[in-house]
Amino acid sequence: MDKPKPNYLNIILISLAFVLFIVSVFYLGRQSVKTIPNPITVLPQTTAIPTSVTDPIQNWKTYTDSKNIFSFDYPSSWNANKEALLETGNYVYISSPNQSIFLIDITEDNSKTISEYLSKKDKQNSTEYEGTSSIAVISTKKTVIAGLNCIQRQENYNAAGFSVFSTYFKNGNNIYVLTLQPKEGVINSNDINIYQEILSTFKFTENIVNLINLPNSKELQIDVKDYSAYFIFNNKKYIFDKKPVDYPGQLIFSPNKKFACIEYGTSGYWGYTIFDLQQRKTLLSGIQSSYCLNWSKTNQLNVKEIPYDQNITNLYSINPETLQKTVVNP
Repeated sequence: MDKPKPNYLNIILISLAFVLFIVSVFYLGRQSVKTIPNPITVLPQTTAIPTSVTDPIQNWKTYTDSKNIFSFDYPSSWNANKEALLETGNYVYISSPNQSIFLIDITEDNSKTISEYLSKKDKQNSTEYEGTSSIAVISTKKTVIAGLNCIQRQENYNAAGFSVFSTYFKNGNNIYVLTLQPKEGVINSNDINIYQEILSTFKFTENIVNLINLPNSKELQIDVKDYSAYFIFNNKKYIFDKKPVDYPGQLIFSPNKKFACIEYGTSGYWGYTIFDLQQRKTLLSGIQSSYCLNWSKTNQLNVKEIPYDQNITNLYSINPETLQKTVVNP
């Protein structure tokens, strides 16, 4: 019996179908493992708009003191007041809507430094309140105002029961105390920040020539023979008054060193004399109860006169070249 012949055509077709199946599976497998990229979102470019920064003191008012030749800025919502001229100095205050008070007190003092002044002040206050200190110093820091070294302290007034911030500095023969205190209760925290801003605007409108308080100085002397007064300047002796002088006062020179203002006292008199250093002669003398204040940088002399039996104080600016006397508004 003959064996059946194999059907080669079917075998070939089946083989081709198998190969196509394998190729198809491989191709689809390759396609499935391809990485599909994530879509990239492009954000529209934005331009930064500059923010307008307003200077907090741009719209503040300016307070100017013509006598003491200083100025400072303060918020327009605060109320400025100028008190009467005191015997020992000037007294200025500005009140805030929060009932805080910015106070400036100016007094004459012969302390050489502000530290020396505060030491005397603290010693004086050490027993004023029922045998104990009337003021307790809470904190102290050094700062600078108008180019001058200052000491700022937070102080508690024990009797009054409130705390203040006081900034002390010395210019010429004057002590300046710039204080922030509450009208009652506690100082508003925002007012403390404003206080520091006010201090940063404080400046002198003219340069003050240092005043020299000389009650015990050898620069202003009394001749023991006839009690005439004289002083030594640049190794030269200047006799400025032949009349007897009992009490030597302060001696201040003009910036150009051509003139001097001298305070002195006799029995029943205290006043100033303007002295010409080049011509060695007295040019002008003030009335009873008159005082040298300071020389301006333009060599104008500022003086204070208090007429006898009159409760007023007159301030003048004097040109020593012409002796013209101009009233200065306080």
